[in-house]
Amino acid sequence: MKFNVAVVKKCLVDCDQVYTVRKYETGSKFSVTEVNNVGSCMVEKIMQVASVDDLREFTPLSGFSSVYDWWDKVLQFNAVNGWMYHVTKLEGEFFSPSSLIPGCQYDSNCGKCPHFRPCELRLRVEDYPIKVITFTGNRKLTFNDVRKNLQEIHDSNPGTIWVTGMAYGLDLAVAKFAADNGIPFEAHLPFPAHIQISKWDLPTQKLHTALLEKASAVFTHSDKFSMQAYQLRNIKMADKADLVVAFNRNKKGGTVNMINYCKKSKIPIIDGFTHQYFSEGV
Repeated sequence: MKFNVAVVKKCLVDCDQVYTVRKYETGSKFSVTEVNNVGSCMVEKIMQVASVDDLREFTPLSGFSSVYDWWDKVLQFNAVNGWMYHVTKLEGEFFSPSSLIPGCQYDSNCGKCPHFRPCELRLRVEDYPIKVITFTGNRKLTFNDVRKNLQEIHDSNPGTIWVTGMAYGLDLAVAKFAADNGIPFEAHLPFPAHIQISKWDLPTQKLHTALLEKASAVFTHSDKFSMQAYQLRNIKMADKADLVVAFNRNKKGGTVNMINYCKKSKIPIIDGFTHQYFSEGV
């Protein structure tokens, strides 16, 4: 993805993210691209832009001083009815797929390669030891629903770091099991904890606070509430994993999105109940 408008690229450099409008539409909702002098970035397709009002909510992270300056640039580039993208800098280096995968047809800078993954992750889980396990699952699942499955995963993969989004349900069950069994775990919050737990019942709020204190590391991916923050958190959690474990009983929602993202990104992902690899998305 090229950045020909200086203020837009500066926003990406200074804020690690930017909203930008392009005439074209990408085929998938998420992709990875290289930005000159910035590095590897995650690109999320947000929505089609038909009027200046579509830009207002996103202006603070556009690089423009006002929504009208931004709209003028959209008009200049004939991008009306084009698409808005959220571009986020990714941490770490990225490998060249062609250097690791025989016969790979894609260039490492095109952002289309299905094997384009962070360097610390592995292409085939059977070839490398599992060091980081990311969990995702439904909010209605309780600790007792998954305790046996978590024990089996722990027994099969000792010495790993667990990663959880600390949401109601499965995420907190994972954190509790890790804390109870001496498993180091990372807590990834979509936004500050007081916002995440604000509508929860008091006992669960207290559990969340206590578990955060036991986490080996805590990451907060946005300073305010937004649906995009949930997705950004999930992407970050998936991209750092050697294996993703999904406990899913739904046909839509965040866990389903996570499963589909992992399948498209070639991230190894198994069903937490059956321990079988997902052969396809949901």
